[in-house]
Amino acid sequence: MWSFPSHNFSQPSTVRVFFLLVFLLSTSAEMLDLLRNIYFAADEWTGNIQNEMDASYVEQSSLTNLFTEQKFLGWAGLLSIFVAICAIFYFQFQAWEQEDQEQK
Repeated sequence: MWSFPSHNFSQPSTVRVFFLLVFLLSTSAEMLDLLRNIYFAADEWTGNIQNEMDASYVEQSSLTNLFTEQKFLGWAGLLSIFVAICAIFYFQFQAWEQEDQEQK
């Protein structure tokens, strides 16, 4: 008479452990491939955006040209603006001091 072989299912057999390990390794390899593909796709997409941003814009400003192409005129103009502002403050304080002296 034929009968089923008796197994002790409380202890997993080495074949089951082997198949479980193969399944986990193949699943983790597939997940790593998926994550790698997502990373490469995102990197391609952001790289294209960066290339589109870099390609076409050129600054044309006469103010920045003063400091890059004609350095003397740029710094002389900046110094003259600074001196003018200082002179305005100096003479305004002088006027206020004179008013204070007249009130005493």
